[in-house]
Amino acid sequence: MTEEQASRQALEWLLLLHDRPHDPVLHEQFDAWLTTSDENGQAWDDAQRLWGLIGETPPVHADLWRPKASPAVRSRPAVRRPGRWTRYWKPAVAMVGLAACLVLIFPSIRIYWEADHWTWIGETVQVTLRDGSTVHLSAGSAIRVNDETGVRRVDLLAGEAFFDVHPDPSRPFQVKAEEWTTTVLGTAFDVHLGSQTASVAVERGSVLVDRTGDDPPLEQRLEAGDWVRVERAMGVTAQGHGQPSQVAAWRQGRLIVKSRPIGEVIAELERYHRGVIVVTDSQLKSRLVSGVYDLTQPLEALRAAVQPHQAVVRQLTPYLVIVSSL
Repeated sequence: MTEEQASRQALEWLLLLHDRPHDPVLHEQFDAWLTTSDENGQAWDDAQRLWGLIGETPPVHADLWRPKASPAVRSRPAVRRPGRWTRYWKPAVAMVGLAACLVLIFPSIRIYWEADHWTWIGETVQVTLRDGSTVHLSAGSAIRVNDETGVRRVDLLAGEAFFDVHPDPSRPFQVKAEEWTTTVLGTAFDVHLGSQTASVAVERGSVLVDRTGDDPPLEQRLEAGDWVRVERAMGVTAQGHGQPSQVAAWRQGRLIVKSRPIGEVIAELERYHRGVIVVTDSQLKSRLVSGVYDLTQPLEALRAAVQPHQAVVRQLTPYLVIVSSL
């Protein structure tokens, strides 16, 4: 699990424990999550610390501290006083929203510090490299450029980018996205790096994709319309062929999805929504959805994606959206 995933889950637990403080099953699930890894415990500590830094309100469930010796010594959350949450829910939700933004931004600071070019939430930018190649950065993305050696190389640090490579047979062009390396001479293709999946899709020309860590290692040539995607947690690789014109449809403000989990769709929409989207039903995230969604209207796209699964979208503040099952 990445640091960003742990931070996001810590936020979700913060909201759930506020909403259902007397649910014993929920507390057992929280205990299991908290003690699963040091990353989870640190993420919970950070969420509590940020809550305490905002305003005069003390940290929420401060007694749910991460144990240093044994999980058995951690106490249960204090019983909520009648009417307390009702009386303070608006300022509390606002503070949670701000804390959520800070929690999710902190893991990204290191990435943007290392980047040569980046985009903010909802922003797309086209960059022209010194060799004449162009890189179209999707929202919430970052790249690092190295063209001083015999091999032209771009590292995709976060998000998604579409590359239109200037041909140069003497200097191959490589895109590195963690365990993925895509090599070309002159072509146009899209590379996506998410917390759950990573993928390469070709609009024209051909590319050679290498993925380390596989046994045997993946090495595959993709032609126009071909795509390959890996579920990063399970290491499962899928591939197929589509319309080349649909590659990187986000450049036209569209998100095209075919039988993908709602959680993955929400992760994409978050890069276009200036705030945090919290899903209170973990099973909802795994349900599949297909459609074409408008990235210029991320909340309407979110409602359209979850509506077939009887889920509701509530915007509590401009920066905090809750998705829950009916």
